[in-house]
Amino acid sequence: MAKHRLFAWVPRTVLPDHALMVFGREDDYFMGVLHSRPHELWTLGICGALEDRPRYSSTNCFETFPFPTPTEEQREAIAQAAKALHEMRQSALDNDPKLTMTKLYNKRPTWLDNLHKDLDRAVLDAYGWPEDISDEELLERLLALNLERAAEEEKGVLTPP
Repeated sequence: MAKHRLFAWVPRTVLPDHALMVFGREDDYFMGVLHSRPHELWTLGICGALEDRPRYSSTNCFETFPFPTPTEEQREAIAQAAKALHEMRQSALDNDPKLTMTKLYNKRPTWLDNLHKDLDRAVLDAYGWPEDISDEELLERLLALNLERAAEEEKGVLTPP
């Protein structure tokens, strides 16, 4: 995994290699949660490493991540924020042939940062957590939610993403 955790839509014609993580989903809500601060902190906190770089894995990072259980309104807010992020990011890439996703995130222009903040607000709202929550508190709450969900799974109750 590189410096940045980047998720992008790819056409079905793309044949990913062994190092690319692929999720067979089409919804902006799912993409939004993956791009959110809670998911980023979770993956950096529990994922393994390759040399000195974090390495995303489906078993450690994705399968253990406790997705929020949003209302339909919250789900739509996350989807809209994710869609805006995708469209603006893609527009920047399309308008500058020398720009790559990594270069864009290394620059982290204000508009990109603001779109991520909008997305984070929507995701945190779906958890019912304050927008100004510290990273430490966020990780503590995610872990508690993970343990709660694990206990529910042992009883046969599953919470889908």
